[in-house]
Amino acid sequence: MATPRAFQWAIGTTFAESSYGTPIQDANLTDWYQVKEADMAEVDVVDDSDKDEITGYIGETFHTPSEKRGVFVRKAKASVELVEWGLSNVYGNVTKTGIADPFTNTIRQRALCTVDPPSFSIVEGLVCVSGSTGTYWMYKGCVIDKLVLEGKGRGPVQLTLSCKHDGSETAKTSFAWPGLAGKIIGTRIYGRHLQLICGPNGNEDLTSIVRAWKHEIDMASVEPPANSGLFVTELQYGVDNPIAKTTFTLKADKSHAVYQYFQNNTSVKCILNLAVNSNRSVGITHSQGVVRVKTKPAGSEINLDVTFMEEANATDVGPVAYVCKSALSTLLIPGS
Repeated sequence: MATPRAFQWAIGTTFAESSYGTPIQDANLTDWYQVKEADMAEVDVVDDSDKDEITGYIGETFHTPSEKRGVFVRKAKASVELVEWGLSNVYGNVTKTGIADPFTNTIRQRALCTVDPPSFSIVEGLVCVSGSTGTYWMYKGCVIDKLVLEGKGRGPVQLTLSCKHDGSETAKTSFAWPGLAGKIIGTRIYGRHLQLICGPNGNEDLTSIVRAWKHEIDMASVEPPANSGLFVTELQYGVDNPIAKTTFTLKADKSHAVYQYFQNNTSVKCILNLAVNSNRSVGITHSQGVVRVKTKPAGSEINLDVTFMEEANATDVGPVAYVCKSALSTLLIPGS
């Protein structure tokens, strides 16, 4: 694990780009979250060369960049605020209720005719005492392509955000870093905060026998053909995406009710409540679906590996709904 202590990244938790690739103003990039690793943004270049032409030489005689695009990953101990920000940027469909802390943000599947996900900007760099301004770079046109939230045991829940950007890099030699005042530790989520429910009635509590769990969302973003510029000009949702997948492992065998749901293809509800307290929580609800189950030995016990197969329904206005409680009163404000 690479953990240079000087690495920081700055975002605007409440802001989004007004249009794809239009950078958020520096004044709005005032937040940074602690991460597990310094996964610095990378740029991938598609080169044009004459390797497919007869040149009188063996090997290329020139390389010219024809396209650029980029990626970066953020791995962090999950907090309510960072998860809420990530979910809002995946789906872009947020409804707020409440006039004071805690605010409730309900995040649902994108609308049918919404083609483009929200995008955001970041600045990352090595923030040293002196001589480090050459390492400050802005990346724009960022989208969260995949979000993974997972836990095992009572320890910290882990969050991984796999992101894409438009391939451009802009030096920010005069950028004013948020510093410690802007660092958001957030409301950390631990395994002990999980309540997992799965059954036809929506109240079948399996928390006491959960060994591990994971919730992952895949946007499967695609870049449509474009004939202008060197950088990515648009990223779209993949067809029928985002898709959410919930899996968990139980200390149980084929005598358990969950295995009977699998045998009978019973319609069930699956709910993951991550409640730190009454004012800070993330709730993940699948109101309709079925389970697929596999049995495996694990040491001296038998485990069931359960995959929940989500189904769109009227209650969730789609296959899943997220309800987050935090101090975040607004999300996805155009900050360009």
